[in-house]
Amino acid sequence: MTRNQVLRMIELPLSLSVILGGLRIALVVAIGVVAVGSFIGAPTLGDIVIRGTNATDGTTFILAGAIPIALIAILIDVGLRLLEKRLDPSQKSIKEQKHQPQGIDR
Repeated sequence: MTRNQVLRMIELPLSLSVILGGLRIALVVAIGVVAVGSFIGAPTLGDIVIRGTNATDGTTFILAGAIPIALIAILIDVGLRLLEKRLDPSQKSIKEQKHQPQGIDR
């Protein structure tokens, strides 16, 4: 096998779960950081949370900003986890093993 074939057929499929896991973590953290970015003036969902912290009874504002931020992070996490499972080569081999007929050992 050539180096490109080894990379394409062996190394990339085996490292895909680690790459997608890192991407999943990075995106979820980035969503949290973007929400905090409103402290420096960037218009984000964090603006609603900041208004709630400045208000006397701002619990509803805080929840109105925090719940969508959390839902976005959870949806991205679940979506990338499903993508990771779908692209994982070890999952495919397990599915193929389930569908193969079992012989009788004598």
